[in-house]
Amino acid sequence: MKIRYLPAACVILAFSLSGCAYKSFTYPSDYNALARLYEKPKYDLAVAVMPLIDGRVGENSIGTQPLAWIPLLPYVSWKFEKPELAVSFLTIDGFEFHIAEDLARAIVASLKMSNLFRDVYFYDGGDLEKVDLVIKGVSKSSAYEGKAYTYGLSVACPILWVVGAPVGSSANHLQVEIKMYSKQMENPIWEYEFTKEKTIKHSFYRNWAKDIIGFTVAMEEGMNEVIRDMDKKLSAIPAESLKR
Repeated sequence: MKIRYLPAACVILAFSLSGCAYKSFTYPSDYNALARLYEKPKYDLAVAVMPLIDGRVGENSIGTQPLAWIPLLPYVSWKFEKPELAVSFLTIDGFEFHIAEDLARAIVASLKMSNLFRDVYFYDGGDLEKVDLVIKGVSKSSAYEGKAYTYGLSVACPILWVVGAPVGSSANHLQVEIKMYSKQMENPIWEYEFTKEKTIKHSFYRNWAKDIIGFTVAMEEGMNEVIRDMDKKLSAIPAESLKR
């Protein structure tokens, strides 16, 4: 359900509140949200983070969106397994998301903030000669699910939206697997997988154009878990083994 489906009076209000029609993945939302474990690097090691493998499955579906104006229907819903390819969100027109690179750079930002390692950088090709450890990962899900509340009122539902009733909700689902390797080992020395889902309700006056903020928050929370688990597990590995 998108702005273009609203009656003319609601369209004017909606556009006045919408701001930027397209949103991009921005990380972090706030550097204070990222875990910082140490004031100086714990390990004198350099880490390269590879672009993630896109392991998502499934297609984008408009679901029951075309049925929005059927009387007595309380809401319509739809789901995008690859939201960067979609053009019909609840309160935005599109999502700029380069999942392999964006999530890898998010991993870099979180690891740098943690102060676990001397150096962490995004690997975009070139020599790995000076790197001690390599991080690889798989993005297994970045699903977006939208709902538009019609309250069973068909074409009259925008009246409730204008007076402040929720227009709908959006859910952002993120699942990421991360593994760490020493350069000479085929098997990972550490691995972790997290799954997060963030749901937010939208009205004309609250959370407008925030359909995809949950992906950033989910990645922040997931990476905070990753860093604490990584610190715990690496502490049990002899330092000289990490530099093989």
